[in-house]
Amino acid sequence: MTPRFPASKPITLWERPEDTTARYILHRIDQAALADLGLTVSWAAKDYASHDQFKIALWTGGQDPHSVGYQVFLRVPWQSRSPEVVAEEVARSLAQPPDTWPVTFHCTDSGIDTRPPMAGPRWRREHIG
Repeated sequence: MTPRFPASKPITLWERPEDTTARYILHRIDQAALADLGLTVSWAAKDYASHDQFKIALWTGGQDPHSVGYQVFLRVPWQSRSPEVVAEEVARSLAQPPDTWPVTFHCTDSGIDTRPPMAGPRWRREHIG
């Protein structure tokens, strides 16, 4: 699979540090391995609620917009760290079994209290809103 944002592209003056970090993360993640787990990467960006954290959003569930699914969020520290180091930490974390990930999750149907099927003891419910 060809990455959407090739990491080999040099850092440019117009690219914000968080954009460079997101590009490196999206390039470094093993998306095929995540797909085997029923997960896709939605996005990666600076966490608006905690600017020293980088947030990676994953999706598991149906592809139909009306189907129930889960957003899964991994956060890692990123300030004062190079994009390569942050991307490597994210890739290393997501290469572990999902039940060991230190993540939060959110179901798209607020009436559902069950956890995603691959959730482990470190998974916590994300409070949105």
